[in-house]
Amino acid sequence: MKEGFENRILIQNIRKFLLHEYIPIMVRAFESDARRRCVTQRSIYVILRGNKDTRTYINQTFSVAYSSRAVWLLFLDTNAYLEEFFTDINIPFDCEFLVAQSQNGDVIALTEVYRVSPTLPLQTYRFGNWSPGGGLTWPSQGFYQRRNNLQGHVIRATYKSEPITVNVVKEANGSYKTEGYFGQIWGIMADLVNATPVYQAATSYGSKSGNGSWSGMVALVSSGEADIGIGDFTATAERSHVVEFIDTVEFSSIKVFIKIPNSSDMVWNSYVAPFSYGLWLAVAISGCALCVCLTITNFSHDGQKEKQSLMVSETVFYIFGCLCQQGQREAVNRTAGRIVTLTAYVMSLVIFVGYSASLISSLAVQPRNLPFRDLQGLLYDGSYSLGVLQNSSFLNIFDGAVGGLESEVYKKLIGPFKSDLPSTNDEAFERVCTRNRYAYMCSHFFSQIVPCQLVALPGTSYPETLTYIITKNNPYKSLINWRLAQVRESGLQERIRQRYITLKKPDADRSTTTVGLLAIAPILVVFAAGNIMSAFVLMIERCIRGNAFRLWLDGNIRRPYNNEYQQLVRIRRHPRIHVMPNRRPLRVR
Repeated sequence: MKEGFENRILIQNIRKFLLHEYIPIMVRAFESDARRRCVTQRSIYVILRGNKDTRTYINQTFSVAYSSRAVWLLFLDTNAYLEEFFTDINIPFDCEFLVAQSQNGDVIALTEVYRVSPTLPLQTYRFGNWSPGGGLTWPSQGFYQRRNNLQGHVIRATYKSEPITVNVVKEANGSYKTEGYFGQIWGIMADLVNATPVYQAATSYGSKSGNGSWSGMVALVSSGEADIGIGDFTATAERSHVVEFIDTVEFSSIKVFIKIPNSSDMVWNSYVAPFSYGLWLAVAISGCALCVCLTITNFSHDGQKEKQSLMVSETVFYIFGCLCQQGQREAVNRTAGRIVTLTAYVMSLVIFVGYSASLISSLAVQPRNLPFRDLQGLLYDGSYSLGVLQNSSFLNIFDGAVGGLESEVYKKLIGPFKSDLPSTNDEAFERVCTRNRYAYMCSHFFSQIVPCQLVALPGTSYPETLTYIITKNNPYKSLINWRLAQVRESGLQERIRQRYITLKKPDADRSTTTVGLLAIAPILVVFAAGNIMSAFVLMIERCIRGNAFRLWLDGNIRRPYNNEYQQLVRIRRHPRIHVMPNRRPLRVR
């Protein structure tokens, strides 16, 4: 802008008026190379003359810099034509550029100009009027209510095929249809803005390598080969340096999943776990005390002779039978012994009820005893391998870490298997279900499609936002954000979520659990071991008693006039003859 004397006076008057209203102003010439932009507030650029220098300045400004954040106001002569003035000048779609022209004397007409793309014609919209008497009038419609049509502009979209997120299907008429949660939302927004998407498949989302380069869809979008990336991209600080993110589509969390440990495995301490070790010790001491009390109370006095109806060993089995709630063949006759027996039965009842309730609930509910609860426990366990998606943001969490827990996890659990990382989430969950001791880190969003029952480690939950990626300074980003908000407010997003995401029921809603054979294996083993041991002891007893009987016979053969020996010989020879013991004859008086 060439400043003449008249222009200087006009600028000084405008500056004085704005400063009086506490509005900061800066004046500079077109020839100045200084580029200043207010970083706290939205700037307004006012150009007082529309001439050849103005066209050159506007063309250079919008070709080398992103100036859509500011509001532009150009004063153009009444006889100038907008289409002729803005020939070969690309006013971006998201730029608010107003042209003021005098009409009918004092009325100033404000016209909004922009282009959908550099190759499409200039679009104009009558924004409002200004007059000294009526002031400024402007439209009631919002910015993107006035600019909601891309007129079939081609948008290059890249995607990675995932059944639950994005899948592009070619229909019979040659058009493409997007499926999946993120794919269907994008398809609705593309129809609303009247865009023509062209899809390009990719093999990965994209991660940053050691030399700073990117791969996958992030590389395609950052290099300009694609305009937008369709998928569940995790918004990270590293990605924000090369691409931009659309407003959040879904909130999720990053978790580590493992296969649910089989609670029916043979765990020998499961049958002693209902009681603590201190309680078991108290029960044992109480049983011994009852045996001592019953032994003491079992002595009776018959004149000068003491006799005992139960031996000490029999007393032990007697109390053990009471604790097992078994009836006894021999009854205790003394009152003190009966009190001891009653105490044993009451004690056994209380213990049996508490133990049975705890044991039955543990077998029926089958609580999940996780081998570890966080990454630290996973690393300390050492028997698991950790998988992440190839060329994803999850991989950069570990391979980009400098020291700390993440670095150790990468060196021991991920790095040795980096060439064998899964390429899709379906493949990863299949490994978790089929391989032994395999963990997988991913978004909780994908835990709805697993082929088996998995559990997320409680200490590995990190919040994340899932959305699309778009090129830097893309003029259609704000329009897409506006349409995304409309899709969310209209309920379409919730309907799509219910279609593709089936929330799992909590554990309390599960059906009755069947107790398997392995759950009672310890009982069966104890039962079989008891029978085998009793049979073995019985054989030993028969052998010992048989040898003792033979020795007793051999000792009595040497005494042929032994009465007991003669009776035994007669019984063996004549089984029907009963030899009565010698009795004194009765005397009848």
